[in-house]
Amino acid sequence: MEAILLDAEKYVSSLLNEELVHHYTYHNLSHTQRVVEATSELIEGEKIEKIHADELILAAWFHDAGYTKSNVNHEEESVAILKSFLKDKDVSKEVIDNVSNLILATKMGYEPLTLSEKIIRDADCAHFKDKNYSQISELLRNEWELSTEKVYDDLKWIEENISFFTKSHRYYTDFALENWQKGKDKNLASLFKNLSKIEKEKKKAEKKAEEFQLKKNKAKLPERGIETMFRVTLKNHITLSLSLIHISEPTRPY
Repeated sequence: MEAILLDAEKYVSSLLNEELVHHYTYHNLSHTQRVVEATSELIEGEKIEKIHADELILAAWFHDAGYTKSNVNHEEESVAILKSFLKDKDVSKEVIDNVSNLILATKMGYEPLTLSEKIIRDADCAHFKDKNYSQISELLRNEWELSTEKVYDDLKWIEENISFFTKSHRYYTDFALENWQKGKDKNLASLFKNLSKIEKEKKKAEKKAEEFQLKKNKAKLPERGIETMFRVTLKNHITLSLSLIHISEPTRPY
């Protein structure tokens, strides 16, 4: 199996470098390598047997290979690529099925049933605990803008991240909960801090806009006052003129 894992690394690395569309700034070789590294860490931490460890590493290498075909149902595409890669290799159907199921377990919203499924899911989101999480997150934001035309301003993006952290994601393995959760919690705290900062800046900008509009409105008041003064003066002048004309008319005898 060692030879197959080495071939898998070379094959997937070449595939992602040569056939992946450039706008996949997050789901690329760097992400796959991070997932493989995280999977290895979890395998050691959870003391996984060799046969299952090999299946996990193979799944980690191929789990996003399907992005070279499509970002829709890419997990199924990844399974197809895996099976094509293993077709002429000495690998049992059981192992192929196990690895395929692990790849499918990375689908959004899937609840893992086995320890191996828990490991692959935790590994896929291992960067949630990283100090450079915000930079990695920006890669996904950029990818969505380029590939799906989903555009988020800073406020909406932070809200999206907080929602995913608190409602859609959890670590499943004991190792991740013990060693990674603290890092994730720190990143969540940073997200809330940034959210508060942006909301304050937004309110400050709105207040400045209101003050500017108020000053603008006040600046127009003298103009209206002058117009009113001229209208009153003109009316008084006309009234006075009519009075003088009336007085100056000679008295007509009857």
